[in-house]
Amino acid sequence: MGFDAMFFGRMDAEEERLRIKWRQMEWVQHPMGKESFGSDMGILFHMLTNIYVYPSGFNFDVTGQDPVFETDKTYTTFDAEQEAKNLDDFLTDLAEDYPDIRTGHMFVLFGMDFQYTDAFDNYRSMDNMIKYMNENYSKKWHL
Repeated sequence: MGFDAMFFGRMDAEEERLRIKWRQMEWVQHPMGKESFGSDMGILFHMLTNIYVYPSGFNFDVTGQDPVFETDKTYTTFDAEQEAKNLDDFLTDLAEDYPDIRTGHMFVLFGMDFQYTDAFDNYRSMDNMIKYMNENYSKKWHL
């Protein structure tokens, strides 16, 4: 099919438990029939730890309970410093599940079924979050 990689959110519960325990949430799988495909052929598999749900605390949709990511210090809703720390903690914990990450990148999804009721607010918060993290955590993360 020409795939180089496959990202997925659900697998057998026992296999997921073992992969988390062994810290093997990402791996290369080689197809059967090396005589047809060669031994260099492989597909990168990457198991998402949060299916495709927002990271906890970062559901910016109006249907969610989490606050917007506000970077303007003149607003009473300014929360960028604490929210950036929370995101840094989340990414640090997530990175522990992928110690041998082959791509040098982590895949973090922001969404869920029936979300983006107000896409403008969602994207505004995510844009603010990305900009703030790149300005303040660039030595550790680049979003």
